[in-house]
Amino acid sequence: MKRFHTVIICALLFLISSCASINQAPAGQATEFLVPTADFTMHLPPFLTIEVLKNSRIPVIGTTSRGGKDYRVVLLPAAAAALRFLINDDGSFEGSAINNTGSRMGFTYTPSPANVRLVAEAAVPQSPLLSLTSQQKEAIHAAVDAHLAATLKDPASAIQYGVGDPTECRNVAILDPNSRDSWCVCYLVNAKNSMGGYTGAQIGVTQFISQAPPYLMLDIPQPLINHPNACGTI
Repeated sequence: MKRFHTVIICALLFLISSCASINQAPAGQATEFLVPTADFTMHLPPFLTIEVLKNSRIPVIGTTSRGGKDYRVVLLPAAAAALRFLINDDGSFEGSAINNTGSRMGFTYTPSPANVRLVAEAAVPQSPLLSLTSQQKEAIHAAVDAHLAATLKDPASAIQYGVGDPTECRNVAILDPNSRDSWCVCYLVNAKNSMGGYTGAQIGVTQFISQAPPYLMLDIPQPLINHPNACGTI
C-alpha cells in the first residue's frame, strides 16, 4: 500500500519532479553516521541557509538509485525535515535532494565550501586535545583556577566547584569561525555574587586565547554557551 501511494504521488508530481524509491532504514534508525571534513553552509531555496559544523554526526538513512548509480541518502541537522540529500561514493554532495516519498526537488544544493565531504568518523583526524598528557591537563585546570580566583566576586565563598577537560570551543559555544578551533574549558561553580547571595551551581565556559603557558583566557558570555552537555563530567 505504501509503495502504491508513492507511485500515485510521483505521477501527480511528474511535471515538476522525478521519483526514485528510497531503500530506507527502519524509522528512527541510521545505517551509519558520517562527519563533515569542514564546517559548511548550504542554501536551501528559496529562503533558508543552514550551517553544519564539522563535529556533526550526519545520519545515513538509506540508499537510492538514479540513472543507474547508487547514492547514500542523508539528513542534515537543522534542514527541513522532509529533505534527504544524495551523497556520492567519495562523500561529495550529488547536488540533488529528495523528499520522504522519493520525489526529486527542483533545486540544486551545493555546500560552501564546495569541496567538503561527508566521511566516516574514523577518517577524521583526531583533535590534538586528545593527546594532552595528564600533566598538561592539570596545568590547564590550574590556569582556570587562577582565572576564576581573579574574576569571581567572592572566590573564597565557593561551595561547589569543578573543572572539566579542554574541548574544542565549537563543542560548547557559538563562536565565529576563527575561534571555533580554539580550546574551551567548562567549569561549575556556586559562589556569592556582588549582593552577597549564592548564585546556585552555574556552568561557565572559558576560552583559551593561547594554547601554551602562560595561558590567556576569556569568559564566554552565557548566551553563547549552547551545548553544556558537551562539557561532560565536571
